[in-house]
Amino acid sequence: MQTYKLGILVEGVNDAKAVFAALLPEEFPHVMVAWNNGTQDGSKLRHLVNRVKEQCPVIYALTDPDAAGDILAEKMLHYGIPRIYVDKEECMQVRLSGPFRLVKRGVEYASPEYLREVICKVTGLEAVTCSDHS
Repeated sequence: MQTYKLGILVEGVNDAKAVFAALLPEEFPHVMVAWNNGTQDGSKLRHLVNRVKEQCPVIYALTDPDAAGDILAEKMLHYGIPRIYVDKEECMQVRLSGPFRLVKRGVEYASPEYLREVICKVTGLEAVTCSDHS
């Protein structure tokens, strides 16, 4: 089983894709990203957390800046997993639908640069350079 230096738990697959875009695997090969498909189910969440803990000594939760994200982050905290907070304005998508503005907020809408900055600041991560691989 592969081990990693850091695990990041997100809500859904689109959040995971956003983190992968921010932390390119070739630059951050020591980071594992896992998602729970938005489930709040206790046993499924416990299983996911236990699986990630087997491979990662340090884990953070990166959840959406909304009510569902707050609930999931609170559940993760019960497992000793701290939350990486993101600015709701940085995680916003605005679409026009006729005369209406539809505003959505989520990790998947943040720019890769913003996510990389926030994750690295909170976790102390640094990219691996080519010379580090030799």
